[in-house]
Amino acid sequence: MVKAIGIDLRADIAKKFMEYDYEEYNSKDSGMYVAWLTQDVDYVLNNGVKPFYMMLNQIISVIASLIGATMIHWSFIIIFPVSLLVTMITPKYLAPRMQNVAEDYSHESGIFTSKIKNIMLGFGVFLSENCIDKMNIQIAKSTTNLEDGLSIRSWKIQNSQ
Repeated sequence: MVKAIGIDLRADIAKKFMEYDYEEYNSKDSGMYVAWLTQDVDYVLNNGVKPFYMMLNQIISVIASLIGATMIHWSFIIIFPVSLLVTMITPKYLAPRMQNVAEDYSHESGIFTSKIKNIMLGFGVFLSENCIDKMNIQIAKSTTNLEDGLSIRSWKIQNSQ
């Protein structure tokens, strides 16, 4: 269905600029017409048509499942909406926690990246001093610090809620 809509949309756009006269057609860069037929249509399909049909499919699936489950036993008519509400509310409740975890991970990862970059920039020094094994030790130490930092932050988040 989405493919057919894309074909129709491209055909409509092509018809539109086939109505242009020579001067009007050449008033715009040909790249603009190509963009209309490719990127713009893809954008409409990916951000409008596909999500609409995906949502429609999910709604129909929920309704069909509810009807089927009700035919098995009437109590499912109560269980399904309750479980649906729980499924919808849980991500909203956990979103702040997940945001904190993501920010903490990003922060710790940034520190780790900076340390590893500094170690890698010192490769020549480690090599000239004949102590590459110390470089490996520094990398291992930074990795351990990263994991420890993430574990501590994760523990704090779990216990603060």
